[in-house]
Amino acid sequence: MKSFDLIVAENIKKKLDEQKKKQTELAHFLNLPRQTINKMLTGKRNITAIELNNIAEFFRCDIKELTISNNENGCEVRAFFMGNISNQETKNRIDVVYNLSKIIAEQHYASIDK
Repeated sequence: MKSFDLIVAENIKKKLDEQKKKQTELAHFLNLPRQTINKMLTGKRNITAIELNNIAEFFRCDIKELTISNNENGCEVRAFFMGNISNQETKNRIDVVYNLSKIIAEQHYASIDK
């Protein structure tokens, strides 16, 4: 199974291509060196949750678009973490946090579009 970071990296590369943007633009938006972006996209550096949120903002997309794999060997971020959790209460709390983050992101994007 691919690592979560590699799945996210592939999705970021895909978004860069789709939106005809460059790594340097993403680096500037994140206030990071371009070399750091390159390390993220090659799996040599982990992407933090805050960076992931900011990357979604850069692309004006839902975080889910960056965390879902398009092949059967991949994973979705909630499933990735929940697969290691056996406690149902903890899984429920992760779902609440995930859903709240979606609501916050939707409100944030709505305020940008105004």
